[in-house]
Amino acid sequence: MSELETVEFKIELDANWHDEPPSYEILIDDNFVEYGTVTEKQENGEEKVITFSDDLEEGEHVLKIRLLKKTDRQTLVDDDGKILKDQLLNIKQIEIDEIELDFLYYQLGQFHKQIGKEGDAPIFAPDPETEKYINLGWNGEYRLKFSVPTYMWFLENL
Repeated sequence: MSELETVEFKIELDANWHDEPPSYEILIDDNFVEYGTVTEKQENGEEKVITFSDDLEEGEHVLKIRLLKKTDRQTLVDDDGKILKDQLLNIKQIEIDEIELDFLYYQLGQFHKQIGKEGDAPIFAPDPETEKYINLGWNGEYRLKFSVPTYMWFLENL
């Protein structure tokens, strides 16, 4: 068994919404970290800051940030199909071991749309969207693959 490394995370989120704030869930690999809503609004310059640490084995891991429970009523459109109001979950910054990822979390992140449910569990598309998304407007899962030890991962990706 390999040794564990304590990895610290800081995630900054905000949202756009008109009737209900977006619900989110955070996981490391498939292990639950946190669930909640983001009431902090982008237009007010507010951010929700989520911090946690996890003891991880050496090797590859995946940080997952999910947008959950969005319905058609959260997206208001006019007669021409133009979006008037919407609900978005915005990933503003991700920090790992006190290093802000800046462009890396955009460049390396992938978004998988939710394509169904099995019981209460969401099912995500096996293939990511071709475009990069850090402003989540569909129910789905943002994934960032990283590896431990993190300092080696940083060096390989800078």
